[in-house]
Amino acid sequence: MYEPASNVYEITSNTIKRGRPRNKHPLKTKRYNLVLPTDLYLGVKGIADAEHTSVLDTFRRIIKHGLLIHKIMQDPTSQLIIKQGETEREIILA
Repeated sequence: MYEPASNVYEITSNTIKRGRPRNKHPLKTKRYNLVLPTDLYLGVKGIADAEHTSVLDTFRRIIKHGLLIHKIMQDPTSQLIIKQGETEREIILA
């Protein structure tokens, strides 16, 4: 289990507490450290830069899209269709 260094400080209101910062909303957020190949990270960073947003927000959006695609994959009667202009493609998910 991850144990932060003893020199971590938590700033709340007008006080500073020494020790491990506490997650105030344990059911709302989870921390997950992720190691990526450089080319994958640079691809996500490129999207974030082009859209003037953070890499973190871009990861969150990509994960939400992935969860939607996964849900579609679970139903054999569903289709994923991508439409770009007049061109329409069905994406087969196996």
